[in-house]
Amino acid sequence: MSGASTVQGLFIEAVCTAMLVFAIIMLAKEKHRATFLAPVGIGLAMFISELASVNFTGGALNPARWLGPAAVTKTFVGTDWIYVIGPIIGAVVAVMFFKLFKFME
Repeated sequence: MSGASTVQGLFIEAVCTAMLVFAIIMLAKEKHRATFLAPVGIGLAMFISELASVNFTGGALNPARWLGPAAVTKTFVGTDWIYVIGPIIGAVVAVMFFKLFKFME
């Protein structure tokens, strides 16, 4: 991967992970009458995130999702840090958005 494509991959992983984590926080953490439908919303968020990122980065969205296949096939490349740093950045962004929404209530 060239420099531009690694930054793009990092951005894609971070944004898709942020969307997924934010959906999990909003649907599962917040108690509401419709909380029993949270798995449907989380599944849809996962499906959309995978659909958006699978052609560009493989759609890891989780360091364990990348590490398992890479360890079994013993194929580690120099750009594997994207699959660790991207989801961490995305999760932090999602939590910050949640905190912002709670602060603004």
